[in-house]
Amino acid sequence: MTPSKIQEPTAEGERAPGPWAAPADIGTSEVVLTVNGQRRAVTVGATVADLLRALHLDPRMIVVEHNGEILRRDVSGTPRVLRTGDTVELVHFVGGG
Repeated sequence: MTPSKIQEPTAEGERAPGPWAAPADIGTSEVVLTVNGQRRAVTVGATVADLLRALHLDPRMIVVEHNGEILRRDVSGTPRVLRTGDTVELVHFVGGG
């Protein structure tokens, strides 16, 4: 899966136009989930790792909670498939000194 397959659904439930709406995506089934309180649509079969790549997030720099369960830091090695109604919370680490 490529990061281009993740997008926000429109109010009508259709795909919003944009660079992510490749013709191959049109007509495919999608899954609607909540990410940090906002609805997002992903292609069926997308994983947590796919979501992180699409959002340009480094899994080493965030904590992922999937449906109330804190995931291991290396989620790229754990294929956790996203499903309709799932809730994902992403918390970023901030360093300083």
